[in-house]
Amino acid sequence: MAGRTAAATGLLSAAGLPASAAQATLGDVLRGDHPGRASATDRSGYAPVGLPRQDLAMAWAAYQQAEEQDIGQTIDLLS
Repeated sequence: MAGRTAAATGLLSAAGLPASAAQATLGDVLRGDHPGRASATDRSGYAPVGLPRQDLAMAWAAYQQAEEQDIGQTIDLLS
């Protein structure tokens, strides 16, 4: 469902990609139902389709898992 919404109105649509390009949702990755990126050349995209507080809760959970697993990189957006 989220992939279809993103394909119709958001991230995937802007990139000209079909709904099938969305292999999983952030929830799928956080629950361990999907492994997420399989290589350094894979790309992840975030297309918020819920209420802002839901998006913030999911983003915070993703951030915490990345920090616990020491993955990703820190980017200072305020400098």
